[in-house]
Amino acid sequence: MNQGTTPPNTEGGYFANSLRLKASNISGDKEDNTFRDSKFKIFKQSKNDFGVNLIGEYFVGKNDTNIVTAISGLGTNFIIYGKVKSTVSSGSAIFAVIVSGTKECNNIKNYTVGIINI
Repeated sequence: MNQGTTPPNTEGGYFANSLRLKASNISGDKEDNTFRDSKFKIFKQSKNDFGVNLIGEYFVGKNDTNIVTAISGLGTNFIIYGKVKSTVSSGSAIFAVIVSGTKECNNIKNYTVGIINI
């Protein structure tokens, strides 16, 4: 995990492609299954309370908005964790989300996402 109290500034817009399932506890899910490309934006990152805002499209579902998220990290490595509301049509669900990676210029290297439907 990318622990620490000096995360890099991750604010910006990102595009993630070639997303593959590494593990799941849902029967029928297949390892290496591919997912839609996604876009997400990180903004309002705070050095005081480590809060950060996160919105996305196909990050988890069609439209995703953070409820409460925070960031930690050290150097260029970071982890964002918290709760996200995902909306598709008129339905929505709440997910616990963890996003980790290494900030490299305007990109995220070693991008990994974990989600749990809560």
